[in-house]
Amino acid sequence: MEKRKYCGSLMTSMQNYKDFAEMTESEMLFLSGLIKETKAKKIVEIGVASGTSSLLILDTIKNTEGAHLHSIDYSADYYRDASKRTGFVVEDYSDLKQKWTLHTGAMSCRFLENIGNEIDLCFIDTMHCSPGEFLDYLQVLPFMKKEGIIVLHDIAFHTYDNPAWNTCCILFSAIHGQKILPEYTEHKYIPNIGAIKLSPSAIEEAFDVFNALMLAWLYQINKKDFWELKSYFKKYYPDELVNIFEKAYAFSSKFVEKEIRIQDLYVYSKKLYLTLKYLKLHFLG
Repeated sequence: MEKRKYCGSLMTSMQNYKDFAEMTESEMLFLSGLIKETKAKKIVEIGVASGTSSLLILDTIKNTEGAHLHSIDYSADYYRDASKRTGFVVEDYSDLKQKWTLHTGAMSCRFLENIGNEIDLCFIDTMHCSPGEFLDYLQVLPFMKKEGIIVLHDIAFHTYDNPAWNTCCILFSAIHGQKILPEYTEHKYIPNIGAIKLSPSAIEEAFDVFNALMLAWLYQINKKDFWELKSYFKKYYPDELVNIFEKAYAFSSKFVEKEIRIQDLYVYSKKLYLTLKYLKLHFLG
């Protein structure tokens, strides 16, 4: 495990969107610093929301020749305000949008084959509960560059008095590779953001993440998404791993009585996080 300290300053206009930001300044500096250090050009972001993290990444790569950000979100509408579109923050920056492609309305697998191979860095920030980030990672992995970088946000989410929302922490532990954490964190127990430089044999070592799908799901994906994912996984993973996914889906069906809309659960998870963060900052110091 390595620890990194990235210094610098964020674009001034980021302050205009602090009410929409779901990362602390130190977490933003970690993500931006890692992109600069690794000279990442082909970047994928899974989980967009307002687009503040998209704006951060785009500002980081604005002077990098050939760099481009592909942002993917299941919802076309901003989860906290349906009158706004996902990624609306970026709309004010026509110069930065030249390096940006936004994909919405479906799971990542719908877009990744067109985005293509050799992804240098993928930033994942979506559900924080199973099967969320497990599925996000397994979808993008076949298209990652050898020893590419996965960045996970909210790996400490479960320490805010909601221990069941531990998917990001489990995934951070389950992925094989060199772990990278920030030297400084505002969080009490562990940093809330971390990165993994993937093992050269990450695809062959994907069993640990597929097996984590057997943990209890907090929501059930719909049947259309299930069949799309199954077909997708069969292209890139051995049958025994696809069978684990099928069994995990069947197992979860016993406990999730009805399908919960992903957008609704995402809204709940983020509202809970923001409420607890507010209480901590204003009452606990």
